[in-house]
Amino acid sequence: MKSLTLSLAFLAGLAVPATAQQMGSANRNAPTIEQEITFHTGASLEITYTSLNFADGKFMANVKNERFRTMVNDNAKQNPLGKVALSGAMTVGGKEVAAGEYGLHFLLSDDGQWVLTLSHTNDEGDVVLTQWPLTLEKSTAKVSRLTIGLSADESVTACQVHLMFGDSYVMIPAACIDPK
Repeated sequence: MKSLTLSLAFLAGLAVPATAQQMGSANRNAPTIEQEITFHTGASLEITYTSLNFADGKFMANVKNERFRTMVNDNAKQNPLGKVALSGAMTVGGKEVAAGEYGLHFLLSDDGQWVLTLSHTNDEGDVVLTQWPLTLEKSTAKVSRLTIGLSADESVTACQVHLMFGDSYVMIPAACIDPK
C-alpha cells in the first residue's frame, strides 16, 4: 500500500487520535475519508483518516489542561486517527519520509498546539515517530470536522497537504525524492 508523505503542509490533519478522538457521541459514527495523489512517475501518497467533530469548540477549550493533553496524547499514540501510505520516498514539510505505511496521529504539545505525527515500527520492533509542530492560521472558512485535502503543486512531482480544524488551517508541502 502506498505511504503518505504528507508534505503535509501538514495537510490539515490536526485531530486527536482516531479512537481517542472518537470518544463521545459526536464522533461515534464519524466518516472515514480516503485521498490519493499519483504522480506521473507512478509514486503516490495516500491519506486515510477519520473526520472527527470538534464539538463546537468544546474540545479546544481543554487543550491548555495538562491532564487533558496527557489523556489525549496517550490515547492518540495507541489509536491512530488514520494512515498515510507512500509508494516512494518523499519530503514532507521539509523532512524525508521513506516509502511505507504510517499511522497518522495528532498530538498536543505542552502549550496546547497540534503536532502532526507519523508512526511506524522499525526492524528492531521500536515505534518511531516523525513529528511536525503545526502553526495554524485563521481561515475565513470554517469546518465542523477535521478536514485533510491534497492538491497538486506546480511541480509534477509535488503536492500540498491541507489541514483544517474548525476555523484554523495549515498547509504542508510534499514532494517525491529522486523522481524518475
